[in-house]
Amino acid sequence: MPGTVWDGAVHVAHSGARMSGMFDGPNGKTTCRSCGAEILWVHTERGKKMPLDAEPYTGDKPSGLFVRRWDHALDVAVAIATTPDAFPGEPLYTSHFATCPDADRWRNRTGGRA
Repeated sequence: MPGTVWDGAVHVAHSGARMSGMFDGPNGKTTCRSCGAEILWVHTERGKKMPLDAEPYTGDKPSGLFVRRWDHALDVAVAIATTPDAFPGEPLYTSHFATCPDADRWRNRTGGRA
């Protein structure tokens, strides 16, 4: 499937799976079923579902960060791995798998929800 281009970043693949029901709150926020933190569901550039921490990253170790984009053709939110200088002034997010104390319980589940 051809990728969709946003500001020089390319969404290269998508599984076709919809995340219906995963965008329950305002701005796509929902709650992690393990730790109760607010999260945002997105698709990775490879089409996998991934939770992001709902609050933008503000730390001083800028690795493993993502910018969120909406893929209008597929009608899903997509997370694009990036560095802080690639999208100046835009909020960047951390995968909730990196911050959730119960992440291993949910990682690599087929169709699983945090």
